[in-house]
Amino acid sequence: MSLGVDPSTRAALERHLWAGEELLWGERPGSVAAVAAQGARRGFNAAVPVAGTVMAVLLYAYFRLADILNIALTPLAVYAAPVVVMVMGVGVGAAWGWWQARQSAPDVVYGLTTRRLMVARGDSVEWIGGREFEGVEVRGRGVVVTRQRTQIEYQWSAERTAQDRDLPGEPTMSEVQELEQRQLRLVSLRDPVGVERLIRGTLRP
Repeated sequence: MSLGVDPSTRAALERHLWAGEELLWGERPGSVAAVAAQGARRGFNAAVPVAGTVMAVLLYAYFRLADILNIALTPLAVYAAPVVVMVMGVGVGAAWGWWQARQSAPDVVYGLTTRRLMVARGDSVEWIGGREFEGVEVRGRGVVVTRQRTQIEYQWSAERTAQDRDLPGEPTMSEVQELEQRQLRLVSLRDPVGVERLIRGTLRP
């Protein structure tokens, strides 16, 4: 399948181009549901640290109140409370991410130029340039593009991994979140293999 840019997609991307930048490929995701599912994933990952903090605060208040009122807590209450708080927190984050992504799905446009890969949503643009490019791979009907860590991200990741490491060889939640922040996911593409090859050939150092 040949890759190109239709007039509507080109018009949506050209206003984001830098001086001297040439558009090589552009496409809109073919499925609103796929964009919404990606938003739910991002919302879930973003909600985990927030839910953890809220859980700690609420549990402190929960046990403190029980101590003041001299209420005996059952083992079920002790174990169930943090689980309920965590599930509710990440559930709300995933639902909010899904809703936001579904609302903005018609404005999502993917573009590859001579200098960078872009994901445009209306006036906002996320991008990965040739200097930042680390790798690209096909995932189902989409591709995932990963940028390199900055020096600050590398140091932060090493510190967080050392603190969170429980099972050798298993990724920690901090590692999952850090990787998610470095990735652009292009979903529901007509020819993901062709797009992957074009991105690799254009952005490869």
